[in-house]
Amino acid sequence: VTGAGVRVEKSSRLEIVGIPAIKMMMTDDNDPVEVGKIVTYRMTLTNTGSAPAKKIDVKATLPPDLLKAVRATGPTKESVAGKFITFATVDALQPGAMITFTFECQALKEGDARCRVEYTSELNPTAIYEEEPTRLVAPLGNPVPAPPGGGVPMALPPGKE
Repeated sequence: VTGAGVRVEKSSRLEIVGIPAIKMMMTDDNDPVEVGKIVTYRMTLTNTGSAPAKKIDVKATLPPDLLKAVRATGPTKESVAGKFITFATVDALQPGAMITFTFECQALKEGDARCRVEYTSELNPTAIYEEEPTRLVAPLGNPVPAPPGGGVPMALPPGKE
């Protein structure tokens, strides 16, 4: 508004706030897996948003009769209790950053094993989960043929001593 040489200006403050967005990917390194062997699962979380993702909790649940947790590694301390593998809270995952959780499990018997991984965060208090199926098969017996003579030492022919 102007008048008599007076000018009035108005200003407004605009604050743009970003939002986190977590993308989850789950894979198994080998499938099928022989009973007694190890299968490794990898869960990767990527923040595809424009703000940090906060207070991320990760948990895996194994079928107890088919898979046994052997080892778990990730960006925070892990805990293995029976069929559950949990990790300490990730305080913040910056935009564009990625973190990986690894679960090593031993195949106990034949069947269709489903490893379930899930996460919660400040933005997603209800768990978001994914299941990775893995076929567990009987050991693939590759018998080595017995040497001639059934493995029993044989005398050398005369003159070959």
